[in-house]
Amino acid sequence: MLRSKKRWIQEEIPNKEKASVLAEELKISPIVASLLLKRGYHTTQEAKAFLYDDNNEFHDPFLLLGMDIAVERIRKAIANKESILIFGDYDAGATRS
Repeated sequence: MLRSKKRWIQEEIPNKEKASVLAEELKISPIVASLLLKRGYHTTQEAKAFLYDDNNEFHDPFLLLGMDIAVERIRKAIANKESILIFGDYDAGATRS
Protein backbone atom coordinates (compact mmCIF):
# COMPACT_ATOMS: atom_id res chain seq x y z
CA MET A 1 0.00 0.00 0.00
CA LEU A 2 1.28 3.46 -0.85
CA ARG A 3 1.73 5.69 2.17
CA SER A 4 1.25 9.42 1.88
CA LYS A 5 4.17 11.65 2.83
CA LYS A 6 1.73 14.30 3.99
CA ARG A 7 -0.08 14.33 7.30
CA TRP A 8 -3.38 16.07 7.96
CA ILE A 9 -3.43 18.68 10.68
CA GLN A 10 -6.93 18.79 12.04
CA GLU A 11 -8.00 22.11 13.51
CA GLU A 12 -9.99 22.20 16.70
CA ILE A 13 -13.70 21.86 15.95
CA PRO A 14 -15.24 25.22 16.90
CA ASN A 15 -18.68 23.86 17.73
CA LYS A 16 -18.24 20.23 18.74
CA GLU A 17 -21.87 19.87 19.84
CA LYS A 18 -23.22 21.05 16.48
CA ALA A 19 -20.76 18.81 14.61
CA SER A 20 -21.73 15.85 16.80
CA VAL A 21 -25.44 16.36 16.08
CA LEU A 22 -24.80 16.72 12.35
CA ALA A 23 -22.61 13.60 12.33
CA GLU A 24 -25.22 11.55 14.15
CA GLU A 25 -28.18 12.72 12.07
CA LEU A 26 -26.40 12.16 8.74
CA LYS A 27 -24.49 9.03 9.85
CA ILE A 28 -21.14 10.63 8.91
CA SER A 29 -17.87 11.04 10.79
CA PRO A 30 -17.38 14.04 13.09
CA ILE A 31 -14.51 15.17 10.84
CA VAL A 32 -16.79 15.33 7.80
CA ALA A 33 -19.44 17.09 9.89
CA SER A 34 -16.93 19.72 11.03
CA LEU A 35 -15.80 20.27 7.42
CA LEU A 36 -19.42 20.79 6.39
CA LEU A 37 -19.86 23.35 9.17
CA LYS A 38 -16.71 25.18 8.07
CA ARG A 39 -18.08 25.32 4.51
CA GLY A 40 -21.27 26.94 5.78
CA TYR A 41 -23.65 23.97 5.92
CA HIS A 42 -25.12 24.46 9.38
CA THR A 43 -28.35 22.51 9.20
CA THR A 44 -28.99 18.85 8.48
CA GLN A 45 -31.05 19.82 5.44
CA GLU A 46 -28.26 22.00 3.98
CA ALA A 47 -25.61 19.34 4.56
CA LYS A 48 -27.83 16.58 3.18
CA ALA A 49 -28.56 18.62 0.05
CA PHE A 50 -24.82 19.09 -0.47
CA LEU A 51 -23.88 15.45 0.18
CA TYR A 52 -26.79 13.78 -1.58
CA ASP A 53 -27.54 15.99 -4.56
CA ASP A 54 -30.72 14.81 -6.27
CA ASN A 55 -30.62 17.49 -8.96
CA ASN A 56 -28.64 15.24 -11.29
CA GLU A 57 -26.35 18.14 -12.23
CA PHE A 58 -23.50 15.76 -13.00
CA HIS A 59 -22.57 14.41 -16.38
CA ASP A 60 -23.10 10.76 -17.12
CA PRO A 61 -19.75 9.09 -16.25
CA PHE A 62 -20.35 6.51 -18.98
CA LEU A 63 -19.72 9.26 -21.54
CA LEU A 64 -16.02 8.82 -20.68
CA LEU A 65 -14.24 6.58 -23.14
CA GLY A 66 -13.63 3.13 -21.63
CA MET A 67 -15.81 3.62 -18.55
CA ASP A 68 -17.87 0.52 -19.33
CA ILE A 69 -14.68 -1.55 -19.55
CA ALA A 70 -13.37 -0.12 -16.27
CA VAL A 71 -16.63 -0.78 -14.43
CA GLU A 72 -16.75 -4.35 -15.68
CA ARG A 73 -13.15 -4.93 -14.55
CA ILE A 74 -13.86 -3.50 -11.09
CA ARG A 75 -16.93 -5.71 -10.74
CA LYS A 76 -14.86 -8.73 -11.74
CA ALA A 77 -12.17 -7.84 -9.18
CA ILE A 78 -14.78 -7.50 -6.44
CA ALA A 79 -16.40 -10.81 -7.37
CA ASN A 80 -12.98 -12.53 -7.32
CA LYS A 81 -11.96 -10.74 -4.08
CA GLU A 82 -8.95 -9.19 -5.82
CA SER A 83 -7.14 -6.15 -4.49
CA ILE A 84 -7.91 -2.89 -6.27
CA LEU A 85 -5.33 -0.11 -6.48
CA ILE A 86 -6.54 3.33 -7.49
CA PHE A 87 -4.14 5.95 -8.83
CA GLY A 88 -5.10 9.60 -8.92
CA ASP A 89 -3.64 13.06 -8.90
CA TYR A 90 -4.07 16.05 -6.67
CA ASP A 91 -5.86 18.13 -9.31
CA ALA A 92 -9.48 18.03 -8.25
CA GLY A 93 -10.57 19.95 -11.32
CA ALA A 94 -13.88 21.69 -11.03
CA THR A 95 -15.40 21.80 -7.57
CA ARG A 96 -18.84 22.66 -6.35
CA SER A 97 -19.41 25.34 -3.78
